[in-house]
Amino acid sequence: MALQRIPAHRRRLRPIDEDMHMTQATPERDAGQPAASDGLAPEVFQQAVEHAPIAISITDLKANIPYANRAFSAITGYDSSEVIGKNESVLSNGTTPRLAYQALWGRLAQKKAWSGMLVNRRKDDSCYLAELTVAPVLDEHERTIHYLGMHRDSSDQHKLEQRVSNQRLIIEAVVDSAPAAIVVLDHALRIRLSNPSFNRLAAELGDQATPAQLVSLLQDNLGGAVEALKAHGQAFTGKEVTFDLGGHTPRWLSCHGRAILIEGERADDFFDPGEENYLLLTVNDITGLRQQQQASQLNALKVLMAEEELLDGMRETFNGAIHRLQGPVNLISAALRMLERRLGDSAEGDPVLSAMREASQAGMDALESLSGSIPQRRAGGCVPVNINQLIREVVSLMTDQLLAQGIVVDWQPALR
Repeated sequence: MALQRIPAHRRRLRPIDEDMHMTQATPERDAGQPAASDGLAPEVFQQAVEHAPIAISITDLKANIPYANRAFSAITGYDSSEVIGKNESVLSNGTTPRLAYQALWGRLAQKKAWSGMLVNRRKDDSCYLAELTVAPVLDEHERTIHYLGMHRDSSDQHKLEQRVSNQRLIIEAVVDSAPAAIVVLDHALRIRLSNPSFNRLAAELGDQATPAQLVSLLQDNLGGAVEALKAHGQAFTGKEVTFDLGGHTPRWLSCHGRAILIEGERADDFFDPGEENYLLLTVNDITGLRQQQQASQLNALKVLMAEEELLDGMRETFNGAIHRLQGPVNLISAALRMLERRLGDSAEGDPVLSAMREASQAGMDALESLSGSIPQRRAGGCVPVNINQLIREVVSLMTDQLLAQGIVVDWQPALR
C-alpha cells in the first residue's frame, strides 16, 4: 500500500520532538532553516516507512486506518487492502483492560505519545502481545491531524522474561524452604544472598550474633578451604566444624563450598565480559547425628566404667584371698625349714616332712594360680583429645555425684 499524496505545502514533516510529537514544518522554518528532509525525495521516506522492520500504521482521529506498511501485514496477517478504512479495533482481542485504552487516549488528548502493551488478535485468531507506541501527528498550528502507531510482536520476549521470572521464583522458594543453611558470598566475603536457615543458624549462636559473624567463624574454622575456594575455585565437601556454646548444646556443622563464575553486567562487558568468583557455602546442621553418636559413646563409656568397677572388685577379692592364704603357706614353709635343720640327714625319709612339703607346694601353687587369675588393667595409649568434649562428657557422667557434693561446673569455651 503506497502512502497517500500530501499537498506540497504540508508534505514536509519536522522530526519527532522529545514528547514523540510529529509536527509539520512551519513556513518560517521552511524559509529560514533547512528541514531534516532537505535533499531527500518523498519516495525515500515512503520506502523507508514501507520497508521498516516494525509495524507502522497511520490512523485518523477516530482510529480508522488509511495506511499500514508491510511489517504490519506480516505481524497481523492482514493484507494492507484488508485494513485500509478499517478501525484499529479490528486487532483488539477484548482482553486488554479498559484502563490501558483510557491511558492511551488520555495521553493522546494531551498531545503526548503513549507506550505500552496490548493483547492483539491476528487474522487467524491467534493472539500476540503488541509492544505499542502511539504518537500524535500535529500540523503547523499544533493541531492533531493523524495518529502514528508503531508496534512489534513481543510475545517471545514476554514468554522468555516470564519463564526467567518463574524460574527465579521457583529457585527462591526452594532455597528459602531448604533446611540447609545457604549463603552466597562475593570475593570479599560479603553476603550477597542468604536463606532463612542461614539467618536462623547465625541467631542461634548468640543473642548478638549476625550472619556476617557466622561467615567469619566459618572462615576461621574451615582453615585454608575457603582461601583455596576463593583463589582457585577448589571446591570442598563434608568439612566439619564444631561450635561449643558452653552451657548449651554444642553445634556440629558439615560445610560444602563451590565457586560460581559471575559475568560482568555493565554495557562495556557485553563483548568481553569480566568474571568474578562468587562463593556458595552450604551448611548442614548435623548436631542431632553427632549427639546420637556422642550418646552412644557415653553409654559405651558407662558400660566400660561399670566393667572396670567390677574388675576392681574382683582384683580386690583376689588380692584379699591371696593375702589370707599367704600367711598359712608362709607358716608351713617356715616350719618345714625348721624341721629339716633339726632332723638333718634323717629328714629325707620322714613322712611328716614329706606331708609338709606337699602342703607347702600346694599352697604355693594355689597362690600362683590366684595371682594369675587377677584381671589385668588395660594399657591405654596417648591420643589427642578435645578438652571441651572431655569436660562435657565428665560432667554428663558425674552430674549426680557433682550435684550431691554441691559442685557446679560453669565454663564458656571460645567459638574459635
